[in-house]
Amino acid sequence: NILFLTLSCFILLEFLMIPFQMWTSEVPEFYEKISEDEEDYAILEIPNAFPGISYSDYMYYQTIHGKKLVNGYVSRTPDYAVMFLNSMPFISHLTKDPPPLEHEDILSQDLIDIGPVILNYYGIRYIVLHRDRMTAEQFDFASNLLQRSIERDPFIYENDSIIVYKVEEGPTKSFMRQGYGWHDIENWSGILTRWMSDDAYLLIYSDENRTADLNLQALSFYRTRTLNICINDGPWTYAEIPNEDFVLVKTPINLIKGTNIIRFHVPEGCESPCDIPELKNEDQRCLSVAIQDVIISSSPNSNELTK
Repeated sequence: NILFLTLSCFILLEFLMIPFQMWTSEVPEFYEKISEDEEDYAILEIPNAFPGISYSDYMYYQTIHGKKLVNGYVSRTPDYAVMFLNSMPFISHLTKDPPPLEHEDILSQDLIDIGPVILNYYGIRYIVLHRDRMTAEQFDFASNLLQRSIERDPFIYENDSIIVYKVEEGPTKSFMRQGYGWHDIENWSGILTRWMSDDAYLLIYSDENRTADLNLQALSFYRTRTLNICINDGPWTYAEIPNEDFVLVKTPINLIKGTNIIRFHVPEGCESPCDIPELKNEDQRCLSVAIQDVIISSSPNSNELTK
């Protein structure tokens, strides 16, 4: 009898019909409308779909509109794609949760001013906020940032779950972004700081050929080190960085129109605090030089690049 009852329960469970949540296949009108647009551009969906999170409707909607996605989902996300979303000014501010401060980085540039420039440079025409998947704090931050940054009224579409902003074409300006080799941002007595490993990169987009000055504050970890700097595989400049106090490093750079790559290299290498017994520190990061307040300023008789 017990066996009969047990088997009967399993059979009942097998055929038990319990309602479960289904997703509608309905597509917002916005995606159907842009499917008729033959221009080539990208869409930024917020919140992020990766890493580790899959919003399948982003990909489903793409089968309708056929445009590029900045943050579509793939099984193995390339490191450069993750770095783009985490380090690109303005875009990283829109996609992080909780949202960061408006100027939360070592690069001194006006986020409101360069936002539309970056979006235009990477061909991002529309930004879609999925407010039903965003915290109130993140939604308020992202919508306010877009409203303040995009000069013309950016709002074009809204329904119960999404609100869409359009980026109009605008003038080209210069901006900076981080490349590889930087550790996470830190707040040192109100000043935003990043440690670098023995190699780190900074990318500068310039709207014209020009001569400028690279200015930054630097502090070496534990012992004095040398900071070597070169731009676009040109000649190296050198600066001795002490470990007691930050020092100003200033060097002229020749920028070409387009993307410029600045490489920072420490020939003495980096060290992990956990490997230095007297520090009694469990930090396993490999540290060489801490950087603050990176500014690209005009050289004499040249137009200003970035304040």
